[in-house]
Parts: sequence; C-alpha cells; structure tokens
Amino acid sequence: MKQKYLLFLFAPLLLFACNPSRSLTKKGQKLESAGMYREAANYYFDAVRYNNRNIEAQIGLKNTGQKVLNDYFEEFFRSYNTDKLKEAVYAYRSAEKYFKDLGLLGVYLKWDDNYITDYKTAVGKYLEQKYNEGLEFLKKDNFEEAEKCFKEVLNFDPSYKDVKSLKETATLEPLYRSGVDLLNQKKYVKAYDQFTKICSYTCKYKNTEQLQAEALEKGTITIGFFIDDK
Repeated sequence: MKQKYLLFLFAPLLLFACNPSRSLTKKGQKLESAGMYREAANYYFDAVRYNNRNIEAQIGLKNTGQKVLNDYFEEFFRSYNTDKLKEAVYAYRSAEKYFKDLGLLGVYLKWDDNYITDYKTAVGKYLEQKYNEGLEFLKKDNFEEAEKCFKEVLNFDPSYKDVKSLKETATLEPLYRSGVDLLNQKKYVKAYDQFTKICSYTCKYKNTEQLQAEALEKGTITIGFFIDDK
C-alpha cells in the first residue's frame, strides 16, 4: 500500500520530468515576465520543437519572436543608415532565417516589407565592395583572402559578374604554381599530387592535365630507375 502511495505521489513529478516542452515553456514565461524576451524566445522555440501542439509555447514564441524579428529589422536600419553594409545585410539575412525557422514550426510572424528596397541596395553595394576587395587581393597574389571574398559574393549571388571564374583562380592558382615549382625541382610525385588536387575541381585549368601526365610519366621513370638500380 505504501509503495502504491509513493508511486501516486511521484507520478506528477515523473510526468513533468518527461514533458520537456512544458518545462521549457515555464522557463520561457519566467524570462518573458522579466523582460528577457530574446532568451524567452529561445526556450519557447525549443518547447514548440518538442511539442508543436503546445499552445502556450506557440503563443509565447509568437509574441517574443516578433520582438526578436523587429530587433533584426532595427539593426538593419541602423547599420544601413551608417553605411555599415556587412552588418546591414547580415542582420537582414538573420531576419529572413528567423522568420523562416519559426514558420517551419507553424508560428507565423509579421514580415515588414518596408526594408526590401534598402536591402537590395545594401546587397548591391556590399557585393561590389567584396568583389573589388577580392580583385585587389588577387593582384597581390593573396589567394587565400581573395578566395574568401569571392566565396562570400557567390553565397549571395552565384551569377555575379565573373566571380565564379575568379574564385576558381584564387583556389587553383596556388596549387598550380606549387605543382610547377615541384616539377622543375624534379619532385615528380609531389608535383603529381598538386595537379591531382586541381583535377578534383577541374583538369581544364590552364595546362594542368598535360603537366599532371608529365609528372606521372617522369615520376614513374624515376621510380623504375631506382628499382632497376637495386
């Protein structure tokens, strides 16, 4: 009888422990009451992920999530008007992602269309800025930094000018130069490895295919010479 009583006593606690959505909602509500709506939104988000039928969590996420979304818009507005292009475009992209993520959970926020034109302007300026930075790095043979610039442009617009070709150059040119140097030093195996790395992207880069074949042939002859010599 005592065991049954204990089981009855702890049953609500076990149910609560096995219901993370409810627990997370309670934490979210406490944070929201304290004015910490960003933190509260995170808890509500997790609560809805655990149980998308949790109405309290959905309501909490809709209320706090809208404030978080508005914060992203405000950050975009401030950055755009102070010519902080990178901060502006990434704030807007964060807003897009947040809006989409909540939408996938069935929580739909109000999107503000007033910033669309300014965002397109900011993106245009930012991509031009990164493109020109990449060109300068490329002129100085700073391939690593050039590649970063062109890669970022591609993430926004894969068809932007000739950035795809420039990114390929920034990626492959150091490998190509290394391969040529190794070939001239008669380090054929290492040279072949470098040209093979280029071919994992494309063998059409400059005369990579020809040099790869040359390195393979001379490397094979060299190895064969040493085997025969033994």
